[in-house]
Amino acid sequence: MNRMLAQYILRYLTQLGKIPLWKSFEFLEESQWWDQKQFRDYQEEKLQKLLVHSQQNVPFYKTWFLQSGHKPSDISLDNLSLLPAISKAQLRENLNEFIATEYSEPVEEAKTSGSTGVSLHFPKSLKSSAFQLGAMYRGHRWYGVEPGAKEARLWGIHVNPLSRFKMVTRDILLNRFREREYNLYPDTLKDFTAKLIRLKPEYLMGYTSMVAQYAHFLNNTGYDGSIFGLKMVKCTSESIHDDDRAIVEKVFGCPLVSEYGAAETGLISFQCDHGCNHVMEDCCIVEYVQPEEPLDDKNLKEIIVTNLDNFAMPVLRYRVGDFVVPSDRICHCGRKSGVIEKIVGRVSDIIRTSDGRQWHSIILYYIMKGLDEKFGGVIQFKVFQKQVDTLEFFIVPEKKLPDSALEYVREKCTESFGPMMHVEFNIVDSIPRESSGKLRDFVSDL
Repeated sequence: MNRMLAQYILRYLTQLGKIPLWKSFEFLEESQWWDQKQFRDYQEEKLQKLLVHSQQNVPFYKTWFLQSGHKPSDISLDNLSLLPAISKAQLRENLNEFIATEYSEPVEEAKTSGSTGVSLHFPKSLKSSAFQLGAMYRGHRWYGVEPGAKEARLWGIHVNPLSRFKMVTRDILLNRFREREYNLYPDTLKDFTAKLIRLKPEYLMGYTSMVAQYAHFLNNTGYDGSIFGLKMVKCTSESIHDDDRAIVEKVFGCPLVSEYGAAETGLISFQCDHGCNHVMEDCCIVEYVQPEEPLDDKNLKEIIVTNLDNFAMPVLRYRVGDFVVPSDRICHCGRKSGVIEKIVGRVSDIIRTSDGRQWHSIILYYIMKGLDEKFGGVIQFKVFQKQVDTLEFFIVPEKKLPDSALEYVREKCTESFGPMMHVEFNIVDSIPRESSGKLRDFVSDL
């Protein structure tokens, strides 16, 4: 699709859906050049509005203000830690307590990816969605990629037929295409290469491990990825290691860009063309705190985020569940926003079978998402592959799962990986975190 036509469709869809994207985009284009005082003043103003609204309309914060004896004016950026930090588990268990009772503006249902094994559905104001999209498009523009530009994705697709249909429709309207298979077998990657040549996207977006696997495939076959003419390769949801960056930038001949965020908080940081992960301080407040349990790497801090625009469900001081290395460096790009030195994210491993085939483990998320949609009640999951052709599932159910639910997972694994894959199940009360502090949904010992 032509980029201008795609941008027209994007404008029409956002106007039809009453999403104030373009107004937010214009604001963010200006605010990116603010100094720290301007960011701080803006955050203080938005924080006060959010606090007053939360005290008046959000059950959890109504109770907290009443019991603590504090009032909104007592709280500022300097003492934000007076407020309790909210975990994903706490949010899930008490979701209605965080939803504003008096909020008349348009909202949409947002969903977390479930990549950590914990899924969540919640209301999101359209203004918040507009700022999230606007911040993303602003980051794209740093690399000469305009809204409506054609996008290629290494991302996979839902196994649920209805969800798959919705995703395909959305891809068409947003001028993007994806590799729908999780199988990283060479024939799949050859087909994807043919699509890139034929459809000529302006950028590639995907999971870091999937993009790196593709880059290695091209490199090993002597293929020059620079002929695709990509302006950037954008990776998200996983850590970007130095060797990943090196091979991707070598093969594609363009920058590998880190985008970091969460469904609950919106975009948190975006990497500029000078290599700095700039915090979106015009969209959120970011805090760095000591981990609850000591870690070997003393530079790691837990990141806590407050979204400034989701008045439909304000979650102040949200514990994203990630660890980062903050930095006090000033970027040479001219932007004065804070910088994250390193994002320590979960790395999705590769599922392997004895016939030599490989899959990105995100397929397990879609299988479990299908289980949750069909049977409901999955709080967490984790899968181990300790030997080839065996997957061991650990599932924390919200309620007792019928045998047909487990059979559904077994069938989907057979469809995806072949009949040689043996599947084992363990129903447990909880799943411990990794030593790094992450809650990974897949671990391979191979």
